[in-house]
Amino acid sequence: MPDQHPQEEVLADFSAGNLAETKAILVATHLTLCPTCRKICGDYDAIGGSLLAISSDSDVGTEVREALFQKLDEVEECVPVAEKDESTKALIPAPLRDKLNSSLAELSWKKMGRTIKYVDVVEPEAAVTARLMLLSSSSALPNHTHEGTEMTVVLSGGFSDEFGNFARGDVAIRDSRDTHKPRVDPGEDCLCFVVTDAPLRMKGILGFFLNRLKIW
Repeated sequence: MPDQHPQEEVLADFSAGNLAETKAILVATHLTLCPTCRKICGDYDAIGGSLLAISSDSDVGTEVREALFQKLDEVEECVPVAEKDESTKALIPAPLRDKLNSSLAELSWKKMGRTIKYVDVVEPEAAVTARLMLLSSSSALPNHTHEGTEMTVVLSGGFSDEFGNFARGDVAIRDSRDTHKPRVDPGEDCLCFVVTDAPLRMKGILGFFLNRLKIW
């Protein structure tokens, strides 16, 4: 069971449908692996349902109610989902797996240096990225901070930084107030799903050159 969770305000935004799609996918992936956060979101959903029921008996007009319930009852057009091998099914929870166009081994992985491979799960838009990242065991990312928010959920292996240890299902959320240097645990590569809404800012001399290359 995961030990590191999203903040409750993030879970509340997820339940209310207020998260961007990429962040919602990440939270849903965590929920698949975390019964604690599933219960919290279930409680938020119940509260939302109660408020809706109260509103339906008071000042919400008939036309508004009917339009709302019609929208809730609409069934989205089914989009074919690429078949995945058993290894991918075992490793990647359904909310994220359904966004992949093939099994893990068949994805078009790109290299970022010698120790990092990545693939974009959704097409990058502006500064928003949503990537599967595979980091070699015992490797470390450069010391860095963030211009925006970085959300990470661990899918296999693990890493540690100034804020703790992170293993399968754990979520790390960092922003411009945080500086850290994640290091992958020895003995196993670390697979993560990472969502950022602004570039990372690398520290030090190496960071100066990496920032100019704009590869993060």
